[in-house]
Amino acid sequence: MLLDEFALTYGNDWYVVPLTLPVGSVAAVRDLRVRDTFGLQTVVGRTSSAADGWRMFEMSRRRNAAARAEGLVVLPAVLGGSVEGEPVEEVAWFRDELANLVWAVERRTETADGRHREHRYRGDDQPRGRQVLDTADVGDAALVYRLASPVPRHWFPLVPVRPAGAAPGALELRLQLLTRIGADGTATTGRPRGAFLTAADPLVVAEEEVGRDGVVTSRHWQLTRGPDGATHLWRSNRARVGGGEGSSGLVFDIARPVSPTTASP
Repeated sequence: MLLDEFALTYGNDWYVVPLTLPVGSVAAVRDLRVRDTFGLQTVVGRTSSAADGWRMFEMSRRRNAAARAEGLVVLPAVLGGSVEGEPVEEVAWFRDELANLVWAVERRTETADGRHREHRYRGDDQPRGRQVLDTADVGDAALVYRLASPVPRHWFPLVPVRPAGAAPGALELRLQLLTRIGADGTATTGRPRGAFLTAADPLVVAEEEVGRDGVVTSRHWQLTRGPDGATHLWRSNRARVGGGEGSSGLVFDIARPVSPTTASP
């Protein structure tokens, strides 16, 4: 009974020894010796071996790394506070179940002078595919056939594809470019303008990264002062939960009735 009580009551006791380190340093505990009340020293070894890989608070060691990298603890120079500017880029990622796609919508992109540009349903961002239906000479036709409905220029689809050599059921999202046909018959392929969607070619995103809630990624300028008083300026990437699923209204193989304004004289 005494043995059971000792194991259950004191079995989860931990001795915490504080170790003060300067900010932005790399340290390692090479030796730990405990001196008891009788003056005897006991060398305390590691509780984990070097073969089990990952350990909390320590750097992961590569297979070919030097032995001195074993057991290193990094104390980064974290910020106490910073001034954050408005996002210079913002992309909304959400699922469109009707179209069976994931859309990456560039709401805001950075311009050449470092400012940002809003993308709305106006100006150059208005889908011009509608003009084909409104201005084309349809003669006496009652219906006009279209291969697909127009999509705004700042919307980019991510198509689910199966990775090469992956197990059945494994999917990844790959960015695809849309080709739009103008009223004069010319074809234009829009490309992303921001850094998020041009980070790789082709851009591939894990399928589980965009859930039903969606994701909104943004880039901000950050400004702060270090312990030495120097000013530090950098860009940070943020991700937050989106607004749920959305719909682009994308449909294929459609036949629309001709409105009175589109009929030829």
